[in-house]
Amino acid sequence: MNARMIAAAAAVMLVAGAASVVSATTSLTLAELATAEPAFEAVGLGYGSRVDEADLTRLAGLLGHDVGQVLDAGDLDHIVALAARRAAATAPPSTGTTTPTITTPAAPTPGAAYAAFEPVFAGLSVGYGNVVDDADLLALARRLGVAVGNVIDAADVDRLLAAGTRATDRFPVFATVGGVTLRQPAEHVELIGYHQSNHEGARDMTALASRTPSTVLPSRGRLSGRRSAADIVAARGAEIRSPVTGTVKRAGTYTLYCRYSDDYAVIEPDEHRGWEVKLLHIDGVRVRAGDRVVAGQTVLAGGPTPLPFTSQVDDHNGTGWPHVHLEVVDLSIPDVKNPGSGGC
Repeated sequence: MNARMIAAAAAVMLVAGAASVVSATTSLTLAELATAEPAFEAVGLGYGSRVDEADLTRLAGLLGHDVGQVLDAGDLDHIVALAARRAAATAPPSTGTTTPTITTPAAPTPGAAYAAFEPVFAGLSVGYGNVVDDADLLALARRLGVAVGNVIDAADVDRLLAAGTRATDRFPVFATVGGVTLRQPAEHVELIGYHQSNHEGARDMTALASRTPSTVLPSRGRLSGRRSAADIVAARGAEIRSPVTGTVKRAGTYTLYCRYSDDYAVIEPDEHRGWEVKLLHIDGVRVRAGDRVVAGQTVLAGGPTPLPFTSQVDDHNGTGWPHVHLEVVDLSIPDVKNPGSGGC
């Protein structure tokens, strides 16, 4: 095994063990922290543009040294010595060839890398100004409990983005249909009950593995498929967000079964132009025709509509929560009047 392979293997082993290390405070100056650079290079571990306390704390943990609550000069000396011993123990026999230089990753530049955080800020309802910058990421790190020190480096960006993505996956994908990906429209969902739509053009959904249980409800004697609509049982007052990214075609209030006031929204999904994603039984609609919506981010309504009658999905509803009706319609297929559709 050559020196490059050994350095790479060492870096993988060290990084794998770093996930649980928590950064300590430090009494060291930036100049003193910089003297640890050779220790990182000796074990093949990157540290960004310069060493900060989070980097040194991770290296200490990887080398088996407990720095306590404060990094001080004694810790620094011990870490450097341990790194030198580790490097000597893993160094290959001399062959007269030159050892390749180990380079550290450059500090990230605000731009595309930072723009990737915009959905994270939106999902957490946190502002970030005109563009995401270092100060925004430091604030995000504190909110998520991710130790990054005082300087954001490339490794910090990767860890922070992963943590942010996990934290904002509150509206997971639950089904697909005709290339359209559907996200849960509410954060707290008890059950998804698939059933027959009133519209012949409503397409059968393919349910995906999800943390939310689902079931196929008994036939309603209609002309559409058994999975052509979904009743999504959601917590009372839970914000209803768009299940797809696209453009609102129409939204507002209608009369359900000729008797009950209800709100709705219809979206043309970017993933299949010409089709419609319809949501019914939503309360306090907040969008209008022409609005752009983003899956899992844009709020369509203040919550699901509590209906004053029992629905089919309520036979499987243990919480008593209301539900949101969702379907995806291919407009090239005409709507055929279904028996018992209840339309006005």
